[in-house]
Amino acid sequence: MQVGTITMDGYGGIEQVKGEATGYFHPQKVNGREWFIDPEGNGFFPLGISHIYSSDNETTVKDHYGYDQKAWVHDWFEKYRELGYNCAPAGATSPCRDKQGFVDVEHIEEYFVAHRFPFVAGVWQFPHPAELRFDQERQDIFSNYHVDLVERRAENTCGRHKENPYLIGYFYGFGGFVQMNRWINTIMASHPNSAGRTALGNLLVDKYRGDVAAFNDIYGTSCTDMNAIKTTEVVYYDDHFNKFSERDYAKADPRKKHDFEMLVRALAVQTYKVGYEAIRKHDDNHTILGMYVKAASFEVDTWREVIRYSDVSTPQHVNPIMPHDELYEATGKPIFVSDQVFGNGYDSRVGKRGLTAAEMAESYEFMIRRVVQDPRVCGLSVCRTLYDLVSGAMRYQHGAQEGIYDEHGNPRVAIIRKIREINSALYDHVLNPRSDDDLAQEEALLLSRIALSRQPA
Repeated sequence: MQVGTITMDGYGGIEQVKGEATGYFHPQKVNGREWFIDPEGNGFFPLGISHIYSSDNETTVKDHYGYDQKAWVHDWFEKYRELGYNCAPAGATSPCRDKQGFVDVEHIEEYFVAHRFPFVAGVWQFPHPAELRFDQERQDIFSNYHVDLVERRAENTCGRHKENPYLIGYFYGFGGFVQMNRWINTIMASHPNSAGRTALGNLLVDKYRGDVAAFNDIYGTSCTDMNAIKTTEVVYYDDHFNKFSERDYAKADPRKKHDFEMLVRALAVQTYKVGYEAIRKHDDNHTILGMYVKAASFEVDTWREVIRYSDVSTPQHVNPIMPHDELYEATGKPIFVSDQVFGNGYDSRVGKRGLTAAEMAESYEFMIRRVVQDPRVCGLSVCRTLYDLVSGAMRYQHGAQEGIYDEHGNPRVAIIRKIREINSALYDHVLNPRSDDDLAQEEALLLSRIALSRQPA
């Protein structure tokens, strides 16, 4: 297919950029910039939205499609492709947007293949905190139960896709490494000598080398033996350690931060290692993308450790906390920006200014120039839904209007026009990377627009 001066193959790759033809999508640096190379050996830059189908749109499916999932899937797919997106970079859905299990994932994946549309598949490890009831927490990922669970899920998912040339790769879900204090506190208060409590406890024991007095002074405990933290003594991190807000984390007890980051790193490495080993047992062909991670979740040392078990790094958005140049230098692997925001509208009840459709259109362009023209970046998933969600935490708790269309299917004309315009020229942006100084200017514009959207109304 010819688009201007660009010649595209059947996967959406461009013949002007040549990499190794392996029969499967894989990341590769070509002429100084990072790409995905498609099965025919041509350069491909994945671009799509993070949340195409969701159980939080069930009311819309009932009202507009009479609960006919096939009609819903087909209509939304056509709308999505008309916007100029070339893949499903977070698959058909993810558990945090399909808590009710409403979306027929296997049907949608078959639909993608039938329409020669590349996509990412999920090998889910543990829930996003938003999926949990107030009395629930993520499981002990050091336990045999967890390892066996991931193995079964990998066997099922890889069994469907091992030979699938339209599969870009596998990911583990969104945002699982937020509210980390809750998870660590639960593990460190679990039954004596549980797998997770022992693993994390051993790290603290080794770090303090028997200096019980120093540990008690920092944690306010009354240990007489450091090994008690694996059985009876409770280690606790307050809500400043939630790893969601850098502003809150700055207020956390600095004496505990090194310990806390060490425990976060242990959980991250275990997650990535378990996923890698389970997937590679069944599929050597496809890319492993890992978890789609919030900006504040991982420090650079954690990225250095987990990248051994992933083919790309996957920060959810550009941010000053973990700049792309530092991340790229630390990992030596391409960056897949996995859930980039560019500013929402908001329900009037939540008291946030939000952006007008025209402002969102301009912000979308800032985002493309900042992310796509970064030569370290090999793909982009945009934090957006196709239609506004009718239910779920993002709508009810946060009031976000994330849709390109509203919940009734009415198009937001200005943003749709801009998305089509920008997406149609995707490879003009990809083939013309910008300097770090230029990227910094675009990042400042993007972040200021996002901040404007969240200001009080």
